[in-house]
Amino acid sequence: MKNLITNRLASLASAKYQERYIKHASKDEYALPEEMLDSVRGTVFTIMTNPTIRKSFSDIQLAALQQFDEVAGKLNAELPWNASTTAAMILECPEWKHLREAAASCLLAFSLNISDWESEI
Repeated sequence: MKNLITNRLASLASAKYQERYIKHASKDEYALPEEMLDSVRGTVFTIMTNPTIRKSFSDIQLAALQQFDEVAGKLNAELPWNASTTAAMILECPEWKHLREAAASCLLAFSLNISDWESEI
């Protein structure tokens, strides 16, 4: 579960990943901002509500996930999700940039730096 959440957080934190899979997506390789955010938040919810899974995370990691989810919940409500907004527009808005920063900050609790993850893209 740690690999799952760190990979999802990293894709959300990575401007390089989003440039490749959102802005320059192909029909076979693409990502959608709303699905990326939903998958991270869903995974955080599973971690926080399942006692067996929760035990495998440190208190620092759980606090970082909780803090990220609070920020993500607020920002999700502020993002311009509507039919006329393109995925590229979402990536450029201040709320999405803040969300990327919050995901990168959360990764630090797992001793991961986004630039290390991006070097593997």
